[in-house]
Amino acid sequence: MAYTCIAPNEITEGDLLAYLEGSAPAAVVAHIARCPACAAEVAALRSAATMLIAALDRPACPDLDDLLLYQADLLPHAERRRLHRHIQGCVHCQQELVQLAAPLAATVSPPVVERIAEVGRRILTGLLQPASPTPALALRGHAPRQYTYQAGDYQLILAVLPPLVDEDVWQLEGQLIGYHAASFANDAAITVRVQQAGVVVVQDTLDEFGFFAGDQLAAGTYTLQIDLPDAQILIEGLSIP
Repeated sequence: MAYTCIAPNEITEGDLLAYLEGSAPAAVVAHIARCPACAAEVAALRSAATMLIAALDRPACPDLDDLLLYQADLLPHAERRRLHRHIQGCVHCQQELVQLAAPLAATVSPPVVERIAEVGRRILTGLLQPASPTPALALRGHAPRQYTYQAGDYQLILAVLPPLVDEDVWQLEGQLIGYHAASFANDAAITVRVQQAGVVVVQDTLDEFGFFAGDQLAAGTYTLQIDLPDAQILIEGLSIP
């Protein structure tokens, strides 16, 4: 929700800066205390100042884009481990992660999808395609239920395998067509997650041919997520069986 200053003629941007420095007159302090719009602007200015100082004084710290991707668990494994080691010993980065996670006063934090898009990562939503033969995946085994999704330039083939005798869990196999391990400069694994109600129930990594698998899946509806270096593929409403 956006707010408008309750009395624009009472205050200037210079007054806001003076407030941050602790030198504002009592009238300005009182105005900010009762004005949600100016309180939110002060919070934004404080956050920007903190981050600018960090960039100037802490050359070893990661930039904000990397911290945002770290927070959203979208960095390659090797890079995430490196940042994690740094953050463990850096109070400044820990504070910035808290600031990134918390909405500013009197404002609404944008959805994580929008925040990721702001730092250049594409969100590709998979669209279910009409049934068609897919022999490449069939090499992995018998697949009585098979689905094909298109997500940008990628094609994702999923096969739901029936449970074994006396079991009530299913197996999921998949192949990402258009993925070539050699095309990515880093050697980090590409993570595939199957989630239900926000909880990861299966996690695997793509092999060099784009294959992945997961088992012990109960009947239900899931979201499948593949984290590529430059994009995230989302398959929502995946029904098993």
